[in-house]
Amino acid sequence: MDAEQVNFITGAATVDHSDKRSSMMISGGGNFDNHLTFQKLEVFCTVVDLGGVSRAARHLCVAQPVVMEHLKSLEHRLGGTSLLRREGRNLKLTPAGRIFYRWAKDTIVSAGRMICELESTPLNKSSSQVTVSASESIGSYILPQVLIEFYLHRRENVEISLVISDTEQALSAVERRHSDLAITSGDGPPNYAALTSEIIGRERIVAVAAPGYPILPEALTGDTLEISPLIRPPRGQAFREHTDQQLSMYGIYPRNEIMGLGHPEAMKRADEAGIGICLIPLSSVERELSVGSLRQVKLKSIELTAPIVASIRKGHSLHETQIQLLDEIRQYLSDSQPKG
Repeated sequence: MDAEQVNFITGAATVDHSDKRSSMMISGGGNFDNHLTFQKLEVFCTVVDLGGVSRAARHLCVAQPVVMEHLKSLEHRLGGTSLLRREGRNLKLTPAGRIFYRWAKDTIVSAGRMICELESTPLNKSSSQVTVSASESIGSYILPQVLIEFYLHRRENVEISLVISDTEQALSAVERRHSDLAITSGDGPPNYAALTSEIIGRERIVAVAAPGYPILPEALTGDTLEISPLIRPPRGQAFREHTDQQLSMYGIYPRNEIMGLGHPEAMKRADEAGIGICLIPLSSVERELSVGSLRQVKLKSIELTAPIVASIRKGHSLHETQIQLLDEIRQYLSDSQPKG
């Protein structure tokens, strides 16, 4: 649990957040500042909804001091009204905080509905614009070819943006309306109630090593894999967590991890240096396997895969171009991804 935790019952459901750049005004005079930003409302409600400052900071992809500064600034703009009080290691809503929380949630919900209505109007956004957020391996090694072929086949003014980040940031971008859809590797978004997702393909996970790596058995058993020096993503990354879960289903618990690297490119460079074995998506090492700078190490009676997941906001309808692109991604995964 977070060191700072909000203890109270809200009875409110998770809702979509509005654009941070929007602003609003409160009338009524008094000592209240008549300008508040949706960003401050979003930060405050996220702290309450997720149960703490550190969780809210991770969800919003900002540092904890930034969240604390927003809370402090918000109370200042409300004429010094205290919204949260500390009781030991926990934070609790004050009576004024409960009132403000209900109002802030209603405001965010209303703004979300308004944005959904605007998104459905033809004047809001070009029907040829698509913004996709993707996790590292998907965005770096699978989607570029799909996007290129999609653009070339349409032969029209299509504006496509691809933002590559980790899984949490990719999903958060969709939730916060910065992207139309997310394509990620690993399980669906259990912590994102505002999103809906579906598995559109599977990605094979393979073990690879440098050609000059010390002699290995023809196929690694689970016991051998447990003690082999491994180069893997850091703990906490979605791909790593999913791989650990699959390994545990075979009774395999690696205990000789020599390096945790956050991107497939970094993992491959360490692997090519001959210091260990990588468990990595096949799509990210196809070029190295073809030119011989890495070789695949067979796993005996072990098959590892990761689902490829498409996520959009609940209640949001993709326009025709976005639907066509998603269909192209599904077809590419069906045609091109290894089946065995």
